[in-house]
Amino acid sequence: EGTAGVVIDGSDPLALPSMQATRAKYPQYYRDEAEPTFRPFWALRPATVYAWTLSGFPDNVTRWHFD
Repeated sequence: EGTAGVVIDGSDPLALPSMQATRAKYPQYYRDEAEPTFRPFWALRPATVYAWTLSGFPDNVTRWHFD
């Protein structure tokens, strides 16, 4: 559970780590660029996260809340 939104500002705190992760995952697309350019992307900011194993569902659900 949380909110999702488009990150359109290159100065957003998520922008640089996103560009670095994209370059690391897809280096074949960045051979000619010294630094990747910013491209808008969607970001999910979680409020509540649930996790469980398939064998134990629904009895062993773990829940985390974020501010």
